Amino acid sequence: MILLSELLYNFGIRIFYLGVAISSIWNKKAKQWLAGRQEIFDKLKQAQSSDSIWVHAASLGEFEQALPLIEKLKEQLRGCKIIVTFFSPSGYEVKKDHPMVDHIFYLPLDTARNAEKFISTINPAIAFFIKYEYWYNYLKVLHRKGIPTYVISARFYEEQSFFKWYGGFFRKTLSFVSHFFVQDKRSSDLLKRLGFENQMLTGDTRYDKVFQNVQEVKPNEISEKFKNDKKLLLLGSSWQPEEEILISFLKKNKIDLKVIIAPHKIDGNNVNRLIKNLQNEGIKSICFSEVKDQHLVDYQILIIDNIGMLSSLYQYADFAFIGGAFGTGLHNILEAACFGIPIFFGPEHSNFPEAQEMIDCGGAFNISNSAEFEKVFLELLVDEDKYQAASTSSRNLVENNRGVVNKIFNYLESESTLFKNT
Repeated sequence: MILLSELLYNFGIRIFYLGVAISSIWNKKAKQWLAGRQEIFDKLKQAQSSDSIWVHAASLGEFEQALPLIEKLKEQLRGCKIIVTFFSPSGYEVKKDHPMVDHIFYLPLDTARNAEKFISTINPAIAFFIKYEYWYNYLKVLHRKGIPTYVISARFYEEQSFFKWYGGFFRKTLSFVSHFFVQDKRSSDLLKRLGFENQMLTGDTRYDKVFQNVQEVKPNEISEKFKNDKKLLLLGSSWQPEEEILISFLKKNKIDLKVIIAPHKIDGNNVNRLIKNLQNEGIKSICFSEVKDQHLVDYQILIIDNIGMLSSLYQYADFAFIGGAFGTGLHNILEAACFGIPIFFGPEHSNFPEAQEMIDCGGAFNISNSAEFEKVFLELLVDEDKYQAASTSSRNLVENNRGVVNKIFNYLESESTLFKNT
């Protein structure tokens, strides 16, 4: 049965490749995905090493989860070569020149031939996969070659194929993993239900990363001038539903409030749509890229039309409204929480355990519409005690959950010969 499933899987992988190739005719990301994998094995030759460590991340978010681990590896294993692979262009294109990584590549398609050739070429001493990435052929080859393989910040939920009646093949994939470092108790319990005891509940490495961000944050002169000592609300990774709630609120409540909007999509069409919607309601806004000699106090809204600034801008925020929880998937709330500010987000956050934890501790608020946002926001604005309680709760959640990478390394030092002499 497994053999048949393997044949079907490999056939499906090739069908997937064909679909990407066809869609690349009109889709920019698909075109990048294909182009990045051209002549990949010639490029890989530069990464041949006897002491390399392979870290695989699906995209940008997973790389951010891996970064605290990568930094610790560099610190503890001096001289080791870090090889990072990405599945998607959004991660590779942004991080391809990251200073902490020796080599960054696209992951070749998960065929049996590619997996064998890739692993034989880079010859990793150890491999780390981040969060959700379970590629059957790669994990099978790593297991057969006896290369220790770990999943970091692993998350599981009932809807995944591993837990379905037809999931035997996918459960086989899990059996190739040496050890799971899981994010939450629910994931741990689900793994145990399948009989996997090779796991440890360590938490989410993002807590380490965002705490580090606070220590290293740099000032931003434009944002500081824009704030001008006023109360500031930051919409982080916003989509249209969050922006509509904000506009409705500002239209109804004429209060002395500054707003920074960092849209999730910063292409011209989306930013122009947002500017037009604000203009229609008489709300003055300016894009970050257009700031020159303007008197910033005249503008109520600053629109961030670039990538990479958002996490540092929370230092100026008194409140954060994080996008994605009205359908697309909640974005990173921990980047805001580490600065100790109350956080708002929409109702669809069940797959994000940190969101419910933040609500339970009083640091975040689940809102479904403009009326709910108005009620809670104004309460926090006028009641200093409530505001301080929410701020303290959000900051404490981050501080109480950091130290994940140290837990992982304590385990690795006891189990892996690579780490025993560090």
